[in-house]
Amino acid sequence: MKDLHDPIFHEADVFMQRMDSSNLHRNSLVAGFLRALEFYDGILFLITNRVGAFDYGRRMLISPAGRFISRIHVQLFCNEFSGDERQQVWSLFMQKLTKDRGRYIRITMDAKDYINGQAVRAVRWNGREIRNAFQTAVSLAEYKDQRDEEGRIKLTDEHLRAVVHTSQDFKDYLKDLHKADEDKRALRRYERLDT
Repeated sequence: MKDLHDPIFHEADVFMQRMDSSNLHRNSLVAGFLRALEFYDGILFLITNRVGAFDYGRRMLISPAGRFISRIHVQLFCNEFSGDERQQVWSLFMQKLTKDRGRYIRITMDAKDYINGQAVRAVRWNGREIRNAFQTAVSLAEYKDQRDEEGRIKLTDEHLRAVVHTSQDFKDYLKDLHKADEDKRALRRYERLDT
């Protein structure tokens, strides 16, 4: 049986933005993409969090009467994670670490309690932010090199707290700088309407 792989384009808004006479490089990239799209016979996933950047009125290069948005057959909207969904993402990363590297690194009970606690539940992170925070905490644990009685590196709540607090401090700084959080800044740029 033939393996089927459907291509996924993350940050696909670059292909769907309005043409701009000052950015000829991007215009040629978009033109080539749209031309190839005309002949593509499969499922293509375009992922973006900037739907407001779409050029709803752009005419297709090969089919002048068509519009880009009319070429999209199914639009899926993903809500922000709930607290429980974020906890599931954290759990997946903990399980993966235990499965892949459990012989070398151990997640302590205090780290698990911290991840399941209110402080982490209150942080409105997406999957990428959770992954980055978890990977950074693991790297910090490896750098600190605190080991258990079996010689495994311990990932503790201290490592996770440091990452969560540093990230939150930076987001607070950006909020103060721009006088709005990321949701409001995206709305001002007409990129998306967050809930």
